[in-house]
Amino acid sequence: MLKDIIHTINSRDHILFELLRQDSVTDSDIEQSVFSSFEKTRNVLKEKGVKYNNLKSALVPNNKKSEICLFFDAHKTRNSTIYGVEIMDKFLPFLKLINTCSVFHGDYVFWNKHSSENIYELEQKMIYSNHSDLRMTRVFCIYVNNVDDNFIKKINKSLSKYVAYIGYVDVTRTSKLKWLLSSMLGSFIKHNDYIIMGHEEDRSNDENVNMSIYPLEKNGFKIRSIQNILFNIFLSYKIERPVLSGFELDEEISLLVLCGISDSTENYNFYIKDDKFEYLKNAHGVNLKNAQIDSLDNDELTSLIKDNIRKNYIFNFKEAPDGAKCFGTIIEVPRKGKDNYRLTVGMKINTNDKIVEVTTVY
Repeated sequence: MLKDIIHTINSRDHILFELLRQDSVTDSDIEQSVFSSFEKTRNVLKEKGVKYNNLKSALVPNNKKSEICLFFDAHKTRNSTIYGVEIMDKFLPFLKLINTCSVFHGDYVFWNKHSSENIYELEQKMIYSNHSDLRMTRVFCIYVNNVDDNFIKKINKSLSKYVAYIGYVDVTRTSKLKWLLSSMLGSFIKHNDYIIMGHEEDRSNDENVNMSIYPLEKNGFKIRSIQNILFNIFLSYKIERPVLSGFELDEEISLLVLCGISDSTENYNFYIKDDKFEYLKNAHGVNLKNAQIDSLDNDELTSLIKDNIRKNYIFNFKEAPDGAKCFGTIIEVPRKGKDNYRLTVGMKINTNDKIVEVTTVY
């Protein structure tokens, strides 16, 4: 039973859930296992001085903040065999400008037969500070969420003096590059002066271990680590991407935790109450206007939301005071001559009647 808000559940690439499905474990058993693991995660964090709910901005996308990915030429570092240490040492001081965020790091992989198109995708999106031939080097990247324009300007200006820094890409909105990065990089959370990361399963959760080779402590951060299985499921930010064919399990597990039944939102009817629709038009009309959808009627707006919901993932699982099961998602609305406009949509779900009611759009 869902008792507390769970900001995110990441089962995208987690073999545990695949194995449970293969072993024909019941929905009820999986549900109880997830709740038990979540309670353990929350308690371990509390014992380490971290409140789970304070990590929301690292775990949930915010349509008022941006996400960026910084790119570096590994061949231009002083020691190209441990380039990540030097690059991260340059980056870490800037983390103190953000209270809470998720940080991803690793190589941008030019996969075999797809290498040319992956390089081309990066070349087209890059805002260059220093030139590098991406086809002739190893590219290291650092992806950060929950940042504002001032942070982007400051870090780009400062890093431009560092010879290994190539430039950055704003990855706030949907793109092929963002999908690629979502499957390449490992992560940790920065919260106040803590770095929160996963450690091996055979270590106790009483330990705090820097599992990276990065100079985190040297840069003034305290390590708080937790077993990988707990970190990966509950503390790993999901870089936004569509529900890809063959990866539907993530949505199924999310709805299982929310409702007790594994399912897909494709099987539900969506609607907005008439009085709620009028409220949305009045209270959030500026957002609908900015998205260029203020002229839509109730049915058209509902259809737009349903058509877009599986292009992303759902988050913020909670039970309302009236017992309704609630969740949210981000949708992106294409606009003529402008970037896509991002909207947060809040919903509640009725599994008996197969209905999803839209409660807010902003």
